[in-house]
Amino acid sequence: MKIRIKDSSIRLRLSKKNVNSLSEEGCVLSECQITVGNTLKYMISLSDKEEMSIKMKYNTIDLKVPYEQLEVFLKEDQVGFEHIIANGVEGGLHILVEKDFQCLVPRVQEDESNLYTNPQAK
Repeated sequence: MKIRIKDSSIRLRLSKKNVNSLSEEGCVLSECQITVGNTLKYMISLSDKEEMSIKMKYNTIDLKVPYEQLEVFLKEDQVGFEHIIANGVEGGLHILVEKDFQCLVPRVQEDESNLYTNPQAK
């Protein structure tokens, strides 16, 4: 799973394996070791609530996604979903979750075999 954070926006991109884990196990977790003993963890987990929510505790970002929203996301033609979460700041926190597509320009250093076929690929 990839994460991109910019100002009040978080975008998560999921590989096929990530989507399967979310579907079968109810969560997907990724980690990035920043320094020795300091790891940023970010996860998406299923929720029985009606609204998407997010929390951050002990260097872990946990995005809770309603089960009904995941069902729609699992459909092959559904690329992603987004939501604005109130966070006490004007405009809120913009969340975007997407399936991760293969690049149109091949990258030798990156294994894209577990990514979705780019719909713009010829």
